[in-house]
Amino acid sequence: METPFNLNSILGFLKGNRWQLEKLNEKFIAYRAPDNVISDFVLTLPRKVPQDRDMKLARVVETISSLYDISDEMAETLFSEGDTNTLSIQISDEITSYGSIPFHVFEAHIQELRRMLLHNASFCIVNDALGVDVPEEAETYLNNCEFLQTQKGSFVSRIRLPEGNLVAPLIGVEALNSQAINNKLVDVLSFVFEKVTTGIVSFDKRAIDQNLALINVKLFTDISNLLKRTNAESINFYYKQEQSDTRAIQSGIVDGAAYDNLDRYINFVQDSLSSPVDIDSWGKVVELKSHDVNGQRNYIVINRNGRGVLPLHISSLNNEQYETALEAHRSSRQVHIAGRALQRKYYLRVFEITSLSMRVKK
Repeated sequence: METPFNLNSILGFLKGNRWQLEKLNEKFIAYRAPDNVISDFVLTLPRKVPQDRDMKLARVVETISSLYDISDEMAETLFSEGDTNTLSIQISDEITSYGSIPFHVFEAHIQELRRMLLHNASFCIVNDALGVDVPEEAETYLNNCEFLQTQKGSFVSRIRLPEGNLVAPLIGVEALNSQAINNKLVDVLSFVFEKVTTGIVSFDKRAIDQNLALINVKLFTDISNLLKRTNAESINFYYKQEQSDTRAIQSGIVDGAAYDNLDRYINFVQDSLSSPVDIDSWGKVVELKSHDVNGQRNYIVINRNGRGVLPLHISSLNNEQYETALEAHRSSRQVHIAGRALQRKYYLRVFEITSLSMRVKK
């Protein structure tokens, strides 16, 4: 009986998990394993699918599965030709080892996965490290995710993630690139389980600045809650892309130290980024977005006067404030704004407006 394994899917897994090309000729291709997986190990594969693919590809998959502790059922998903653009989440513990899961754990699992997907999309759209805002576009992304049939071999849930561009509901906003959102989630998960839960990440402001593209308090909290509410001994994520590499993020053993490292880092980041600053500035409205100019969910960007001064990002203006900003933008007049904001790397997020007025024409 022919195996379902596909050579390109196998190569995609190796390249996606930092295996390095070691040797290449007309018949064979060899990849060297990362040292954190196994030291001084080279895996050789055929350049073309052989006629006896049953034996040769099955042996390759067996070797990779042994190195990554991948179940037979998961191997069929990862190394077959189908099921692309899927995120597989595997919970491993004594209870789920036969493919079943208590209802209350399953419910928590679904709830936290939903929050992770929603807040990751928000992170990509708003680029707010604290994750305060959840724009409607993030709901659009979430509504395009689909749960697939689950598998045995621990408890595995599979989600088909959105592909291509999604139509955004906001006026004047470009369509969302769902692939960028998908990749962001995998990047954040990799950072959390490679750097944070292991205690490798530094607790200082410089490290926050270096990793700011991967830091989101709300998303980190979702990951922490997923671990705690499912009480898993380990949790693995596999993202299989269409015509691209497959990435594996494996938590290893999740113990008290991992919980503590993640929670301490969440508190550290939140404290470091949450100090409010007072603003009292003149500037020019350079961007406006709105669901409805008569509604309450409006958003503007103000470039302030002065060299090197961070711009202001303001959401949830009331009707009068948004009308003032809109008129200032139309007439190319400056506005004066006073209030309080939270500092981000590239902008200030205004959360309290004391006053917003337009410069009077002379």
